[in-house]
Amino acid sequence: MPCILEVEEFSQELLPEMQGFRCGPAIDPMQYETALDRWIEGAGDRNVIWSMSKGTRVWLYYGDNDTLVGYASLGESAWSIDGARLGIAMIPALAIQHQYRSLPADGPKENQYAHQIMRDILHKAAQLPHEFVGLLVDRENTRAQALYCHYRFVPLSDDPNAPRVRMLRRQREPQ
Repeated sequence: MPCILEVEEFSQELLPEMQGFRCGPAIDPMQYETALDRWIEGAGDRNVIWSMSKGTRVWLYYGDNDTLVGYASLGESAWSIDGARLGIAMIPALAIQHQYRSLPADGPKENQYAHQIMRDILHKAAQLPHEFVGLLVDRENTRAQALYCHYRFVPLSDDPNAPRVRMLRRQREPQ
């Protein structure tokens, strides 16, 4: 039987529980993995608390025995695309702890934690009044890019030297 993640909305009181969150390996994590860890731990200037003060909501995803598997966030933003300003639902951060990648291994891929979290955050995004959902992903994070492409995100033709790729997904037809 697949493990279905339990979802809890993040609040500042839960910040101590986020210490030690690791989406990369303990030894030699990628820079983007460290940035995602620091964001949810509340470290640095533009962290989870700062994002929440700007209207971003954050959810925590728990597996068996109340173990923290990952998190996802959702806010609103505006991007310039083809010279026009476009209001979008924005996924500022999404991460899964390293030891839970590609799990659960038994059963269909759609039951894996990454897919459960993506489906949930996209369902939440659909409640916002925007035609599009956007996110930024580190150029080196090909695993995440493949996941987002699976959910119909397409990379925008941005600067190939930029450290992150803008990706966009239409979630509904224009009104």
